[in-house]
Amino acid sequence: MRARGVGTTSAKRGDMLGDDAGLPSYAESFEENRRLLEPAAAQGLAEAQLGLGLLYFRGQGGPQDFAEARRLLGLAAAQGNAAAQTALGRMLMKGEGGPPDFVEAKRLLGLAVAQGDDDAQVVLGHMHFNGQGGPTDYPEARRVYGLAAARGHADAQTMLAAMHFYGEGGPKDAVEARRLYGLAAAQGDAKAQADLGTMHYSGVGGPRDFVEARRLHGLAAAQGRDDAQVTLGHLHFNGQGGPSDYPEARRWFGLAADQGQADAQAILGDMFLQGKGGPVDFAEARRLFGDAAAQGDEKAQADLGLMHFNGQGGPVDFTEARRLFELAATQGSAEARAKLGMMHGGGLGGPIDFAAARSLLGLASAQGHTDAQVMLTLTLILTLTLTLTLTLTPALIRTLTGPQPQP
Repeated sequence: MRARGVGTTSAKRGDMLGDDAGLPSYAESFEENRRLLEPAAAQGLAEAQLGLGLLYFRGQGGPQDFAEARRLLGLAAAQGNAAAQTALGRMLMKGEGGPPDFVEAKRLLGLAVAQGDDDAQVVLGHMHFNGQGGPTDYPEARRVYGLAAARGHADAQTMLAAMHFYGEGGPKDAVEARRLYGLAAAQGDAKAQADLGTMHYSGVGGPRDFVEARRLHGLAAAQGRDDAQVTLGHLHFNGQGGPSDYPEARRWFGLAADQGQADAQAILGDMFLQGKGGPVDFAEARRLFGDAAAQGDEKAQADLGLMHFNGQGGPVDFTEARRLFELAATQGSAEARAKLGMMHGGGLGGPIDFAAARSLLGLASAQGHTDAQVMLTLTLILTLTLTLTLTLTPALIRTLTGPQPQP
């Protein structure tokens, strides 16, 4: 399940507790604002209770106090203030200022949704999608996301687009997904830009357009999305949507690799190994392959194993090479199976094991690995030769030495 959470909503539009939305401005300083709001809140003015509650929540104009924020927002919410209902619903979901209460949060958000609060619509959509405060309900999530999307809420448009793309809560509709992503992307939503870029790259929901894919991924990558940085790196590397540019590909892969993106680490490691987009650097290649291999990247495990085998970027280490090839071979890497089979056959990094060698080389050969096919043939010949030698040697000795004396 693709979980949605409160954190996926942008601070600009979707977080009543993260910006100044709904906060009355009675004075220029937070301290003065808090002082002026307190008597109004005590007199029961919902707007003042909302504003003061948000100040307590953020710790503006005085100490942060979630419990007091929750109390004040509760007073405003009880008077029907939609912004307070939304803000309190969020606090109840996160357990801020008291224990979490998804059921009450869902009730409050429902009240705010009924008043047309688009922030509440998005958060309630999350709750229906994730089954918080009640059973998972994709159709209802799709409906409430649709309400906010129709009002131009970028986060809702992005989430609704994903539901159309995957067919959650209704039929799959890649064309509608592409349209909704486009609306959100135009508002600067990085996820929408990345997902729409991928649709243009793949030709899903409309024609393939590498130029537009490069533009959209560029926008999302500039906002720090590692998936967009990786795809943009591929586009520059392969010359799709523009000229091939290895240095630029190396730069984007580097940004994603710095965020821990295993695919980027593996590709960048290969670029350092081959000197594409910059100088050869075996030590850096080995480091990057190591980072990706630790995350289970099959190709990085095989490539790092080969570097240990060949002593590139560090000393030769057959034992470590064998361990890494085993990890990659388990995931189905033909290259790792071929190399590991050769190591078993030659006793490198561990004991000789012709049976394991034949098995691994056979698997790699079935995957079309040419070297494995050759080595498998040689291994079979060697095994047959040894078998015949061990079988025939006693008889050959008797023939050459003549009859043995009887006791």
